[in-house]
Amino acid sequence: MLFPPDFLLRGDCGTNPDQVGGHGLESMRNRKRNFIYYLPCPSLLRPERDRLFPTSRSYRILSLIALFLVFLPTPVPAMVISKDTIWQGRVDLADDLLVAPGAVLTLRPGTEVVILPSASNRVAPEFISPMNEIIVRGRLRAMGSESDPVVFHSVGPGGEWGGIIIDASASVSLRHTVVGNASTAVMILSGRLVAVDSSFTSGRYGVAGFGRGAEARLERCLVSGNDYGIMRFSGAVIDTATSQVRDNRRADESAVDLPGIVADVAAPVIPPLARGVRRISYKNEVLTGDTVWQGVVRVAGLLRVAADSRLIILPGTVVEFSRIDRNNDGLGEAGIQVLGTLIAKGTPKKNIVFRSGEKEKKPGDWDAVNILGSDRGRNLIEYCRIENACRGLQLRHANVGVSHCRFVDNFRGIQLQDSLARIDHVVFFHNSSAVQARDSEVEFIANRILDNVNGANFFRLNLKAGGNVFANNLLNGLRIREGTSLISNNRISANRFGMTIVNCYSARFRANVITGNLEAGISCRRVDNIEIIGNFISANGIDGLRMVDSRAMISGNLINANGARGLRLDRFSGIITGNNIVLNRRYQVGVDGPVAVDARGNWWGGGDLDQEIYDGHDRGGVGMVDTSSPLDTPVVITWPLGDILAKVIWAGRINIAAGVGPLTVVKGAALELVPGTTVGFAAGAGLKVYGDITAAGLPGKRITFTSAGDKKAMSWDEVGIERSMGSRIENCDFEYGTWGLHCHFVPITVRGCRFVHNDGGIRFRSGPMDINGNLFRDNRIGIRGFMPEAKIRGNEFLRNEIAIFVRQGGHGMTIRDNNFLGTKRYDIRLGDFNTEDVAAEENWWSSTPLIFDALREPGIGRALVKPRREIKVRVGPWP
Repeated sequence: MLFPPDFLLRGDCGTNPDQVGGHGLESMRNRKRNFIYYLPCPSLLRPERDRLFPTSRSYRILSLIALFLVFLPTPVPAMVISKDTIWQGRVDLADDLLVAPGAVLTLRPGTEVVILPSASNRVAPEFISPMNEIIVRGRLRAMGSESDPVVFHSVGPGGEWGGIIIDASASVSLRHTVVGNASTAVMILSGRLVAVDSSFTSGRYGVAGFGRGAEARLERCLVSGNDYGIMRFSGAVIDTATSQVRDNRRADESAVDLPGIVADVAAPVIPPLARGVRRISYKNEVLTGDTVWQGVVRVAGLLRVAADSRLIILPGTVVEFSRIDRNNDGLGEAGIQVLGTLIAKGTPKKNIVFRSGEKEKKPGDWDAVNILGSDRGRNLIEYCRIENACRGLQLRHANVGVSHCRFVDNFRGIQLQDSLARIDHVVFFHNSSAVQARDSEVEFIANRILDNVNGANFFRLNLKAGGNVFANNLLNGLRIREGTSLISNNRISANRFGMTIVNCYSARFRANVITGNLEAGISCRRVDNIEIIGNFISANGIDGLRMVDSRAMISGNLINANGARGLRLDRFSGIITGNNIVLNRRYQVGVDGPVAVDARGNWWGGGDLDQEIYDGHDRGGVGMVDTSSPLDTPVVITWPLGDILAKVIWAGRINIAAGVGPLTVVKGAALELVPGTTVGFAAGAGLKVYGDITAAGLPGKRITFTSAGDKKAMSWDEVGIERSMGSRIENCDFEYGTWGLHCHFVPITVRGCRFVHNDGGIRFRSGPMDINGNLFRDNRIGIRGFMPEAKIRGNEFLRNEIAIFVRQGGHGMTIRDNNFLGTKRYDIRLGDFNTEDVAAEENWWSSTPLIFDALREPGIGRALVKPRREIKVRVGPWP
């Protein structure tokens, strides 16, 4: 390497040799051209200069070359600022920048920071996005002036850099500063922004805060020319009272609570370590042969497992790592490097724990468990908890099985490359990045990726991913780039971006539930030869399915209730057919590019497609949408999962398959059925609601719960509701079930419904229930109550074997103003344990009431049926 002579360096060297994060690096500002460079310190160069250039002639020639090079702007590589640093002039950032905890980066007036486009797909675990970014975990002070502002911008169009990211309770102060051309100018994950007389412009987002740990105060600032100006997610506080937020393309200021999903991520409690437990300590050592660990192991350095050696860790072992950070970059250096084989098999009750050994633990306290070149036999990591690492588990050229583990509070949970891995039943929780993989073959099965900043990022994989939950992640739920993929039966909910697919040319996405994501449910760019079939794409904040420069087969999906468009298409050339596309708020389909769209043979819910399709009829230069041959009835789409963990909206025709039932709506989740929906249950299937269900049909658009097979009683199970406080059942039809509706401790009104050809119509305990204006026809039992608190009024009971059966505690039930016709055994039958009287006055009976009470079995209560109505109650009409 050729270095400039020392006189060129001494002109304006900084005083801190570590100010750009390397050893012996200094800055020099060329005053005439106002550039800033990072060059080796002269004190380190003189011996090397004297050795390489013994003659003055060669030295002078090279000095002239170096003088020329100084006047060229020099990009700054990826770096960590670990000590107080001052920038002035122009800085070209060719990669990511991290301001480490405890460090302060100060930018003087007139500083220009130019962010170059990212040249790599790699994302180091301490960073957030694949774009170049400035992440602050210490302090950043941009102190511009009115005449010499500080400027951050990229050299390309908007969105080519990641912006300034505030993390780990950091603080950023901006004065007379311009931040432009960023995906998000300032993103606050945890910390505080104070901006005065500054502007945030020409990006996708101006300022975005995530959660209650994000705070910002903008004084006399301008937020303009972005897609979105100010975004407050999940309780973030951003004060813009004295600022102007205007002329942003889609929204100036928005506050959004990510809906979240209900997920139990509680971990087994680690019991205190008993006295006398075996303790082992290691520093920089190499393990050979077979080594067995049990008890407490302390690692205070880099511990290597040699090739052809094995490290075996027994259940209940706790491995603790000392925090060693020699370069003050905030990233620990202690870890384990496995060149042989690692067997770490805990049990459900005795997890193996890898964690920081510090009293105050935090992400990045230690490096990783590295498995490198260990592909001759399979490494096993089971029932382990890995916490507080930079990379919890790093795999390269390895064959690994990871099962029933938990990765919590790491910068990255798992990172793998050039490996063969099966990862199943693993929880990734509260990491900056859950998992990142490239150039590997991966089975990713039944994992839960929850509450991370970024979820899963897969690049150039042969990937099979099924049965996973990607939810509550601040940015991406699932991101796939290149490679081949089979993605099925996953739940992707409540992320900022649901599933993003880029540059894929062979992939299948089947039977996934993609709902409640803040922006797009599925976003595809430059994809071909992919199938999107049988998915539920619902209630996403902006677009359900976004396709750019892509070709795909899109069929058999429910695309409904998305915030703007069901499908947003730009230069899309595939086929869209056999889908249910309904109730998207602005457009069912919106076209942005010039290519015509084939959308024949879909069900549109009977809407006005002239108003619900945005294409060349609405704006010149964009393609037309062919919606000919629309379907008269909805396509039958099978629900693919066994539970509902968030809010889900159903429309059209939904089937619940055999083996799934009962499909469970968990506590805290909600199921909404839009008017006109039909739910078909296979034999034995049913619905169990511990959260809330809203099934509010209309007289002309009833909701139907029916059998997907035989049309006879007991062909499916029931709709059961347990302790729900916010459910509605109106204008619904329940037919061919074991019980139509079964409620326990549910305050609810059931109105305008039909219960027909069931073994039983309604069965309930407690209440209070208001059963009003319903038809019970051709059931074995119409209503069955146990310890009931209910008003039964305005209903018609027709040809039931038993109309009403009061098992016990009937004093809380009132039966009034109903019609009883054609009952086969009993209009009212009191149970053998019911000792209370039941009020049943003012009903109309087509013949003498058929009553089983104390008159037939002494010791039980009476059904008090007098006085009786002489005129039939007006109910219905029933279609």
